[in-house]
Amino acid sequence: MYAPHASPPPIQGGLGSLLGHRLKDSLDRVSQSELCLLLTLWALRSLVWPYWGIAHDAQIYSLQVMNRATGGIFAEDLFLSYGSQDS
Repeated sequence: MYAPHASPPPIQGGLGSLLGHRLKDSLDRVSQSELCLLLTLWALRSLVWPYWGIAHDAQIYSLQVMNRATGGIFAEDLFLSYGSQDS
């Protein structure tokens, strides 16, 4: 029987087995610190469910802000050259 804090059983073969043990060891280490666990879960959540708030016109306004913040790196974009409210 396998006890929760005993050493893992010996690796019996292949890369999948090695990765499985490494993943389990990593998760064990992360779960020992509440802050580390919280940050890991938050990062995973942001990968699975990205922020969808920047949509429609907000994308255009974000482009205008990035253009101004970078000193005009997107100045040759057709929207910014000919049709922007910012010009």
